[in-house]
Amino acid sequence: MNIVRKSTLILMVIIVVLGMVSFTYLPVNAAVDSIPNCTRWHTVQRGEYLVKIAELYETKWNVLVQINNITTPNLIIPGQKLCVLNSKFSANPPTFVPTNSSNANVVALNVKEDQYVTLQGKNLATKSRYDIYLGKYKADPIDRYLVGSIITDEKGSFKGTFSIPKKLYDVLKIRVSITNPTSGVSNSNWFINTTDSGYTGGMGSPELSISVQSVNKSDWVKVRTNHLPANVSFNVFMKKHGAPDRKAILVGTLRDTKGGSIEAIFNIPESFKEHSKLEIFAVNNALNMIEYAPFDN
Repeated sequence: MNIVRKSTLILMVIIVVLGMVSFTYLPVNAAVDSIPNCTRWHTVQRGEYLVKIAELYETKWNVLVQINNITTPNLIIPGQKLCVLNSKFSANPPTFVPTNSSNANVVALNVKEDQYVTLQGKNLATKSRYDIYLGKYKADPIDRYLVGSIITDEKGSFKGTFSIPKKLYDVLKIRVSITNPTSGVSNSNWFINTTDSGYTGGMGSPELSISVQSVNKSDWVKVRTNHLPANVSFNVFMKKHGAPDRKAILVGTLRDTKGGSIEAIFNIPESFKEHSKLEIFAVNNALNMIEYAPFDN
């Protein structure tokens, strides 16, 4: 009888525990079905908290609290689903006046390597706050650093200088993103982390080009660059016109402390001297930049 009683008691304890676990998770499932107009969900992973999740989606933790009707912000559990983007939600209706948002942009005007970057924004929300973040290009959005905030003027523009975080020192290609904490709208671009006030990279910046100036048949070719980034090395290759890049031969490098327009001469490889149509191109893999220039030998 004692064995039966003990078994019964153990069974009752297990049932109670399972009931408590089920009760704990029921609100999570219910929350998923009770949030209309949600356009994006996030499943909480072990070790995550609201501030971390909010940064991942470029929003604020208190916005997530209101969207998901969370009563205990410091108690979220792995497996819980949170709405991180709601098409009709606004914690505080925005008071800004949007300008030409389709042309909104941010660009780097000048850069001091591993020290600072001067940014300019245009066509943003007028008289509104934007948080400025820097991070590695194409890295996880959470691996970025808040470097400051600005207020746009009556034209939706701003200009400001921000320090480059130590963790981004020696990173050649840096992503910049600006986020309006009220609307959640973000814009992003990238810049080259080298000292330059002309070609700083990114959308809206002048594009690198290379052209052939002259050729000494079967001997050398003279090229000229436009908008070459300062203090950035480009490998220069030569190949038969139309051949795949893997069959190209390295003939030198391009690099200049001032960048911009420079001229350089490269010898035509022995194996290409008898070919009439060739191509020369410059490439930097870290920046994902490559420019070609065909020429007649």
